[in-house]
Amino acid sequence: MTDSVIKNKKGVNALVLRLIAYAAMSFGYSTLLTGVHEVDWPTYMLYFSFTIFAFLLIEGIKKTSNKYAYFRRIVLFTVISEIPHDLLICGNWWDVSRQSIMLSILIAFIIVNVVDIIKTRLENMIITLAAAVALCYLGGLACELLNCEISYFGMAIVGIMYISSNVTYSRLLQLICFGLIVLYVAADNYFNIIVDGFYYSFPDKSFAMLGAVVTWFYNGKRGPNNLAVRIFYYAYFPLMLLVIWLIKTYA
Repeated sequence: MTDSVIKNKKGVNALVLRLIAYAAMSFGYSTLLTGVHEVDWPTYMLYFSFTIFAFLLIEGIKKTSNKYAYFRRIVLFTVISEIPHDLLICGNWWDVSRQSIMLSILIAFIIVNVVDIIKTRLENMIITLAAAVALCYLGGLACELLNCEISYFGMAIVGIMYISSNVTYSRLLQLICFGLIVLYVAADNYFNIIVDGFYYSFPDKSFAMLGAVVTWFYNGKRGPNNLAVRIFYYAYFPLMLLVIWLIKTYA
């Protein structure tokens, strides 16, 4: 495979993409404050955001000079995020019945690095593709067993993003793969809206496809990357959950 990530010079950098994902998640989780749950915005926004995070994760692994430091940061904030996540979602300080999106990102990090090692050492496209599919399946299984918010579908997103980042016509491949997977896995779950008296239904996982479209505007630049920005990258999620929990509990 040859690296052929499409870069749009007039697009947005990685920081802006991350801010878009954070804004979507903030909106989704903030709807828990309303007490109205006819529309599952937290889940829909997780689909949207996770696609962007998967893309940024793969880009970050390619560009980082220290994968071990990257891994340690993800592990640290995965653990930190569980407390505010469990408080907000489960009502307890620690609850293993449902894990945050950070654990799915950690598992995705491991998958991408293992596939990268296979790709580098064997230099065989077929074996790399087979390894990516197998490892994404195992990653989905691990997420399912650990009760992660994003499981098989999330790991499929990671696989699509990884494979498409290494081939030509990556946008077309993403569109086809996301379309097929949304049609396959979303038969029983729909996002329903009423506009001017007309009732519309869309597969709920279509939000992941919208996230993929957002990544097409990536210009290939990391953007600001000093220590404060890197801390913000990881600290925002647990702090956002904590603030929403505090408002929900004490406001």
